[in-house]
Amino acid sequence: MKTFNKRKKMINNQSTPRMKTPVKYLIVAMAASIMTPISQADVKNKQIGDLEIYQAATPGKTTLMLMIDKSGSMDRDGNGGGVWACEMGGYSNVTGFNQNSGTTPNYIRKGCYYKTLQNFDRLTRVKDGLFDLLQGNAAKNITKLSDDIVVGLSFFSATGREGYISVPARALNQSVTKGGVTKTQREWLLQNIADIAGYYGTPTAHAYAEVGAYMMGTNTTNTVQASASGMRYSSADSKSGANYLKPASLLEDNAQCSGQGIYFLTDGNPNSTSYDSSTAVMRASLEDKGSSFSCDGSLLSNINGEDSWDCIYKYSQALLDPSKNPAGRMFKTAVVGFGSDFNTIPSYDKTKTEAENIRSIDGATAQGFVKNAAKWGVYGKGGWYRGSSSEDVVNSITEFLGTIGSTYIAPIPSGTIVVPDDPYRADSQLAIAFYPIVQAEVAKSPAIWSGNLKKYNLNEGTLYGKANSPLFLDASGALSPTTEDLWSATSVANANNAVTSGGYTNRLPAPTTAPNNVRTLYLEDYTATGTATSATKPKLRKFGVNAAGKVTLDGNPISASNKFNDTATYSDDRVRTLIEFLGFTLTESQKKQAIKDLVLTAAPSAIQIAGATIHSTPSMVSYSATLDKDGKITDQRDDYVLFGSSDGALHLVNADDYKTNGNGGKEEFAFIPKLMLSSQLEALKTKGTGIDVGKPYVGVDAPWLVSATYHYDFDNKQVTVTPCANDNTVLGDRDCEITGIYAYGGLRMGGEGLYGLDLSTRTTPSLMFAKNPTSAGFDRMGQIWAKPTKAKIKTSANDAGTEVLVFGGGYDTCYEDENYQVGTTTSSLNNQRGQACNRTTNTEAIGNAVYIVNAKTGDLIWSASSSATPTPSNRVSTMTNSIVGGITALDRNNDGFMDQLYFADLGGQVFRADFTNAGATQYNTDGSIKLGSDNKPTLTTSFANTRVVRMLQPAFSGDNTKFNHRFYERPVVSFYRGDSTFNNGRLFAMVNVISGDRSSPLSKIRSDNTYADRLYGIMDTDVTLEDKILYADDFTTRKESTATNAPKVQKVVDLTADTTATSKLLALPSGTLPLNLTTKKDAITAVKGKQGWYYPLTRFDGYSGVKYTKGVGRSEVINNFLYTTTYNPDMSYGAAAACSAKVTGGSERQLYCLPYGVCLKESKNSSGAATDEYAASKNGTGGFVRAGQGIQELTLGPRSSTLANQRLLIGIQTLTNRALGRVDFGNDSGKHLFGETGSNNTGLDSGSQLGVSKDGDGSAAENIFHERYALKPNTWYEAAK
Repeated sequence: MKTFNKRKKMINNQSTPRMKTPVKYLIVAMAASIMTPISQADVKNKQIGDLEIYQAATPGKTTLMLMIDKSGSMDRDGNGGGVWACEMGGYSNVTGFNQNSGTTPNYIRKGCYYKTLQNFDRLTRVKDGLFDLLQGNAAKNITKLSDDIVVGLSFFSATGREGYISVPARALNQSVTKGGVTKTQREWLLQNIADIAGYYGTPTAHAYAEVGAYMMGTNTTNTVQASASGMRYSSADSKSGANYLKPASLLEDNAQCSGQGIYFLTDGNPNSTSYDSSTAVMRASLEDKGSSFSCDGSLLSNINGEDSWDCIYKYSQALLDPSKNPAGRMFKTAVVGFGSDFNTIPSYDKTKTEAENIRSIDGATAQGFVKNAAKWGVYGKGGWYRGSSSEDVVNSITEFLGTIGSTYIAPIPSGTIVVPDDPYRADSQLAIAFYPIVQAEVAKSPAIWSGNLKKYNLNEGTLYGKANSPLFLDASGALSPTTEDLWSATSVANANNAVTSGGYTNRLPAPTTAPNNVRTLYLEDYTATGTATSATKPKLRKFGVNAAGKVTLDGNPISASNKFNDTATYSDDRVRTLIEFLGFTLTESQKKQAIKDLVLTAAPSAIQIAGATIHSTPSMVSYSATLDKDGKITDQRDDYVLFGSSDGALHLVNADDYKTNGNGGKEEFAFIPKLMLSSQLEALKTKGTGIDVGKPYVGVDAPWLVSATYHYDFDNKQVTVTPCANDNTVLGDRDCEITGIYAYGGLRMGGEGLYGLDLSTRTTPSLMFAKNPTSAGFDRMGQIWAKPTKAKIKTSANDAGTEVLVFGGGYDTCYEDENYQVGTTTSSLNNQRGQACNRTTNTEAIGNAVYIVNAKTGDLIWSASSSATPTPSNRVSTMTNSIVGGITALDRNNDGFMDQLYFADLGGQVFRADFTNAGATQYNTDGSIKLGSDNKPTLTTSFANTRVVRMLQPAFSGDNTKFNHRFYERPVVSFYRGDSTFNNGRLFAMVNVISGDRSSPLSKIRSDNTYADRLYGIMDTDVTLEDKILYADDFTTRKESTATNAPKVQKVVDLTADTTATSKLLALPSGTLPLNLTTKKDAITAVKGKQGWYYPLTRFDGYSGVKYTKGVGRSEVINNFLYTTTYNPDMSYGAAAACSAKVTGGSERQLYCLPYGVCLKESKNSSGAATDEYAASKNGTGGFVRAGQGIQELTLGPRSSTLANQRLLIGIQTLTNRALGRVDFGNDSGKHLFGETGSNNTGLDSGSQLGVSKDGDGSAAENIFHERYALKPNTWYEAAK
C-alpha cells in the first residue's frame, strides 16, 4: 500500500355535426406558475424508503391569467354567431333556446336545437368549463382550483381591435373591494365570466401583446398604432399611470420561482390585425427589448390575408426568452383548437420532441390556419390541445398548469457507481463503471421515474466517457452535459447528462419501421393450466409481435391453443398493456379486440418505457472469452450486464462499448415477473399514473446475484459456458452438470419474492424457481432487499456438494415509520400485507427469518425464525425483527462447504449460526472424538445446524426501544491474530456492522447523540476455537475450569454495548482528546479487556458532536482498514438553485483501523524513540473523504485499465483533486459549516447542527492497494493455546 498526497488544507357536451366554415373562438390564458405544480410532493409517511432524499422545490404562487375571446362568432346572438356559434351551420330551421345555469352567479346558457340535436353555443361551453374550474363540479369529478392559485381575467375585444384586462390577477381567496362591494377574487371572476356577451372580431395578435404587457408590467400605448392598444378599456386597478401593474405575485420574494406561460383556445384565423399593427403593439409591450423585434413570415406563414401569424410566433419566442423581454422571465404558450376543424390535428405529445410534434402537425390534413395554431402551441412550449366541450376546457387548462408547473430536478445518480467484478478472475475487477441516473419527478405522480444506465471508463479514481472526457463537474457530483457515455450512439449538444441521452435506453428498439422490431420480452407463466402442483410451476414465455403484426407467444401467434396458462394474471387488458410496453399505441377499436385478432402496424413514433435503476446494482455476465498462449483472459470477451428497473423488468444488456455496427448497449432481453402485472401495471404504460404525488412504483429494485461456472478449454484457447449435449453429464474433462450461468434476486420494495434464472443459453433463458410467501415454508418472507449468498453444503456422505442460496427473510414496510420497532405501539401505518404496524399482540416483523434453499430448485433446506408457523428448522426466540441485509457465509476449514453464517437485523441484533456438514467428526462433551462400535470416529450423516447465537443484543429497551439500531447490510468479517495480551495469540474474527435508518434517511429522531447510530466491531473469539470445543454439545454451558465462578468458554453471546463498566463493548474514542501514542495504547488495552468496541456516528465532515449521521451501504475491509459510508441529511454540496428541486443531504467515506478500532502503528524514529505513523489521527479513526450529494454507497475499483492490480476508492473526483482541500484531525481553519466564509456553500447546516466542534476527523489518506499480491488464509480456525 502506498499513500497519495496526504496533505494540504482547503476543501384534460355534446357531439356536434362537422362545421362547414370556421368559427372564430379564442381563449387566451396566460399562466404564471412557480416551478412546482398544483400539488406539492410530501414524502413524509409515503413509504418510499430512501427516495425521500429527492425533494421538490419550495413552492411559490401559481398565477393564471385568462384572456377570453368574446367575438361575435362565439355567441349565438352575436355578430357572425347564430347557428354557427352552436356548430349547427349545416342545418336549416334551427331554433334557439335559453336555459338558466343554476349557478351562483347565474348566467344564461344559450343553445340551438334541430329535431333531437341540441348544442350550446361556444361561449356557453366556455363559461361552463370556467365555472367548473372555479367552483368545482362533483358530478363531473372536477376539483375546484385551490385558493392559493393567483387568477386574473381579460377579454378581446372591446371594439374589434384589441384586448383588455377585466380582473387583475390575485389569489382566489383574496378579498377585493370594488365600488364599495367586497368579494373574494373567485367571486369577482365568476361574476365577470357570467356577464360575458359576444361581439366584434378576433384580434389575436393584439390581444396577445395586451396580456403580455400586463404580465410584464409594461404597456401597449407607446406606439403609432394606438387603436390596437386596449389599455384604455382595461380596469383601473390593473394599471398605474402609463403602465400596467404587474401581478403582485410576481413581485414577491420567491417570484423568481414563477414559471410563465400563455394558453390559447381557438378555432379560427386571427382578424382585425396586420403586420404593422401587430409589430407595433408587441414592440411597445417589450419596451427597450422591442427594438430588435420583427416578424417576416419565415416560420408561421400568412393565411387568408392575415399576416400576423409570424408576429404571433416571434412574440411567443420573445416571451420564452428572459433575455428578450423586460420581465426577464420565461412565458410559455399553449394553444387549444376548439371545434371540429381541429379534429384532424394530433394532440401534443409531451413524450415527443418539438420536431416530432411539428412533423405530426405537418402530416395532418387540415387548413393552414389550423396547422399554424397547433404549431404555435408547440413552439410556445406550452403544448397544443384540441376540444369542443366544457370538459375539454377544464382538462386543457389543468394539463397546462401541470406543464408550466413542472419542478425540474437535474439528472442525478439514482444509485451507486458500480465497478463490476471480473467473472473470470475472483481477485479482480474490470476498469469500467456502470452509473444509473434518474429524473426524479418528485412533485408529480408518474408511475415511474424515468432513468437510464450508462457505462464509463475508470481512471485515477473517477469516471470518464468518450474521448477521455470526465463525467463529474465538481465535488457535488453534478454531471457534465458534454460527456458522452460509452453506450452513446449520438452526442446531444450540452445534454449528454440527460436521462434520455445515451445509455442503454437510447438503444432500445421500437416498432417504427416494422411491427416485429420490438424488444425481446420474457414473462413468468405457469407450466400448464390447472391447479396441480406440476401445472403451477413457473416457466418463461417469450412474448412479441411478428412481421405480420400478430401478437406471439413462444414465437407463434396467440390463439385458442397457444395462450397463457395463468389466465388470472394475463387478462386481455393486461396483455394490451404489455403490447404498449413494446412500443405500440392501440386504437379504441383495437382495445376492444381479442388479443388473437389484433393486427398491429408500425408505430408512428418511438415509445420507449424505461424506469430508473435505483437499488438494483448491475452484475456482470460473461458467456465466453479467448485465452492467450499463456492461458490468460484476453479482451475478446462476450460480456453482458444484468440489472432491474422501476418499470418492472430485469434487463440483460450487451456490455460492449457502442460501435456503429455493434451491439454495445443493446438490450438482449427483458424479464417481467408476473407480480408486476398485478401490483404495478401502470408502470408498463406510456403515461401511467403513480401511487401518489412523489411516490412512483419501483419494480425490480433489488440487486441480483450472478453465479457462473466455466469450462476452460485450454486446447482451443477458450472459456465457455455452452451446455453439453443433453445426454452427457461428463464430456472429456468437462463436468456438464455444473457448467452454467445463474442469476438470483428479489424485488426490494417492488414486492415479495425470490427468483432463480438459468442464463446459461443467452437466447433461451429459463426460470428455475419463483418463491414467495405463499410457497410452503416461506410465510415469513418479506421484500428481499439484498443479494442472496451462494454457498455449497454437503447433505450426505455421497453428496459431492449441493449448491445453496442463503438469504434473509426481507423487509417489513412497518419500518417505513422511523419510530417503529417490534414491540412499539405508536405507528399508524399498515405494512405491505395490510397488517397494522401498531402491534400490541403480534410481536414479530415480516422477514424475521433466514433461509437456505437449493440453488437449482429453490426447495427449502433450512430456516431459522422466532415464528411458530410455519415451523422453522430452528426456532430462535430472539429472531423477531426483519433481516434485510445479506448473509455472510464462511468455510471454516477450507473443504469447500459452508460452516458459519453471520447476519444482523433491523432491531439492533447480530447473530452467528454454526453448522456441520455430512462427514464431520462428532465430539463428546469432554472434547474427545466420538467413536463407533468399530472404534472409528463417528461422522455426521447430514447437513445440520448446531446452534444460532445472538452475539449482540439490542442497545435500548422500554420507552427507548424505537432507538434500537437498524442494520441494513451484511456483517463484514475479517481475521486477526491476538497477542500475548489478548486471546492467547490465537486468531479471532472481527465482525463489523454499521447502523443507519435506510428507510428514513431524513429522520431526525436521534436528536440526542446518546441514541446515535453506531459502527460496531465485535471480536468473535469463539468461532476460531477448535471443532472439539465449538461443536461440543456442552459448548454454551461449559466453563473454563471447575472453579465455582469460572467464566464460561463461550464469550460471544448477548453482548451489551453502553457506557457502563459492565458493557462488553467499549465506546470509542476512549480517553482524552487529542490522543497520542500513549493514550492510543491505553485505548487498545481497554478494548482488549472487552469483547469489542463501537463508535457512535457523531463525526461528519471533520466535525464532532454531529447529529443524524447514518451508515449506508456495504462496508469493506482491506489491509486492516474498514471502509464504510455515512450519510447526513444536513450536508450540502453547494447551494441549491432557488427554484430547483434537489437531493437532500450528502455522503462521505469513513475509514477505521482494525482490529481494535484505534489507528496506531508504532515504530522507532532515527533516535530510537517510539513514534506513531498514524499520529495525524487524534481520535483514533482513519479519517473521512467527501463522497458527494445524496446517498453514495462505497465503491472501490481499479486505478485504470493499465493499472488494474491497483485498487482504490472510486468517487466523483480524481486522486489529484481529492488531494486538494484536505483538513487535519482536530481543529483546522479549513473546516467550515455551510454558508460560512470559505465554505463555498458546502458543509453541514449550522442551523440544525448546533454545538458541533471542529475537533473531529481529518481527511483520510489516499490508500492504493496492490490487491493482487495480498495473501489470505484459507484455514482460519486453530487449536486453543
